[in-house]
Amino acid sequence: MAAVVICWAILAGCRRVGGLGGGPLPVQRPWAARQHATCCEPSRDNASSPYSRDDDLFLWGRRTAPVEEVAAALGRGTRGVAARLRRLEDPLSEGHRRLFFQDRFGTPTAGSGGGKPEPGSPAALRPAREVVDRVLWDPALDAADFRVGYRDRFKLALSEAPFTEPNTSVQGPERLLVYALPEHRIEYIKYRKRLVWRKETRLDLVFGSGVHCGDPLKIQQVVSSYAEWAAARSARAREARAGALAHLGSDELLSSFFELLGRVRNGELSRADFVDEALSPELFGAGADAGGGEALIGVLRELPDEFSELREALLELVAERVRSLRLLSAGTSQAVPS
Repeated sequence: MAAVVICWAILAGCRRVGGLGGGPLPVQRPWAARQHATCCEPSRDNASSPYSRDDDLFLWGRRTAPVEEVAAALGRGTRGVAARLRRLEDPLSEGHRRLFFQDRFGTPTAGSGGGKPEPGSPAALRPAREVVDRVLWDPALDAADFRVGYRDRFKLALSEAPFTEPNTSVQGPERLLVYALPEHRIEYIKYRKRLVWRKETRLDLVFGSGVHCGDPLKIQQVVSSYAEWAAARSARAREARAGALAHLGSDELLSSFFELLGRVRNGELSRADFVDEALSPELFGAGADAGGGEALIGVLRELPDEFSELREALLELVAERVRSLRLLSAGTSQAVPS
């Protein structure tokens, strides 16, 4: 036990001072390394032997250090070490899969494609922490493109922050907020404006677990097709905004409506009160049974996916209210003598 403690102390010291060469190291080890690393330093007599998983963990954790020093520590040639690192950076390579998607015994981790859920049972959702580690450690991804949505104990609405935001609010040694957050408080993760992981709906477009188990759409495809997705989303939003503006008749009223929508999104206004105000005569209530209701529904449909539960609830309330207005209008018309 004492030897294990000493090993971890040495690893922690290397991480703090920047590794073998004194150069900067990433903030965190990958999830696999954090969970399963058991050695302090590989054997120095490895020149002709295959890379073990512990070798790969050691190499990956020091990938920013001078290659000569890492090669010396591994007991291998510099060209071989550089070539191995390139393989670890390739998401399609066996080394990459072993490092990130298997435990130390070679067993595929949940959602890695190595197993299928039992028939009739829901597919397991990859935990938020594994998604965070994937984003921060996958060389094909830029952490600056990702945002995390989380529950703040002092706010009604969800908070959102970039992956690169420093930790200034959660006690502990973690330097990044996304690592300092308790996992149970993380609700969703976005790539730019597209939701790629959400706990509530079991959405996972990073690993393809949860409701997307077996779906070929993974984070690489999300990134490569993002421009097309964003263009389609913008086109729908412009069309919905134009319909709302045509009904309201002025930018001032449209701004008032979006302010109202922001309040219900932030939890400052109840859903019922929002519907009352949105369907008031000053906004969409004037002619709600003849176009105003459809214009309001069109805007609500474009609420971002992280607000899907709110979006569906508002759509249901508005549709019910519009139906009532139509019935009332029809009854009034029939009661008027010809």
